[in-house]
Amino acid sequence: MYEAERERAILRVVAEQDFVSVQDLTQRLDISEATIRRDLKRLSEGGRIRRVRGGAQSIERPVLTGQPQFGADQGRNAAAKRAIAERAAALCEPGDSIVLDGGTTVFAMTEFLGSIGLRVLTNSFPVAHALSTSTTNRVSVLGGEIYREQQVIASPYPQPMVAGFSARRLFLSAQAVGLHGLMQTDPLLIHGSLALLERAEEVVALVDSSKFERRGVHVSCPLQKVDVLITDAGISAGARRMVTEAGVSLVIAEVR
Repeated sequence: MYEAERERAILRVVAEQDFVSVQDLTQRLDISEATIRRDLKRLSEGGRIRRVRGGAQSIERPVLTGQPQFGADQGRNAAAKRAIAERAAALCEPGDSIVLDGGTTVFAMTEFLGSIGLRVLTNSFPVAHALSTSTTNRVSVLGGEIYREQQVIASPYPQPMVAGFSARRLFLSAQAVGLHGLMQTDPLLIHGSLALLERAEEVVALVDSSKFERRGVHVSCPLQKVDVLITDAGISAGARRMVTEAGVSLVIAEVR
């Protein structure tokens, strides 16, 4: 495929999806990752796309929620997220009812859930798609508006499905972790998380160690409501103390 043809194909995909990853483009166009990265660099320098970590983003549509795009965020600290997700998935047993909140680390759990025989409630479009197409777990999805940037389904209105769902565990991600708890940057996403908190016997937070260095705006879950927090060995001594002093069980996932 010639350079001009590749550029047209890349621009078409970016326009359709808002974000596309390098891996997705290599598969679609059947060319090397190095070639795709050179194409993206050239298109970005020409002001035709916005280069982001892991791929490219349309310059026509701004991020509406202030959160990183799901696809772009997936590539950050990928090894740590995968290790954390694997430890979290190991907590699930056949017949469990669980809630999987939006976020790339929670999404990484889908690789390890297989066909355990779970009943899953989620507000994450990618989680619902992955579990419904690759496993035999039963999947229910919350109603509302799809937020393309974070690929979550959110609504400001009460969710009857949430009120009738009893979960053994709720698995949560976060944009940041601090003394007050898990934090996000969009208040509508917080509304959904707070409703889900009431339906679970146990709350499990999945956060890589970089999240302790960030700052959020809205608390999605107070630290005292978290039962288990799974992270990687990069967590600082101060963050360890903060978590354990809040009465949270701290689990360190080994990154292979």
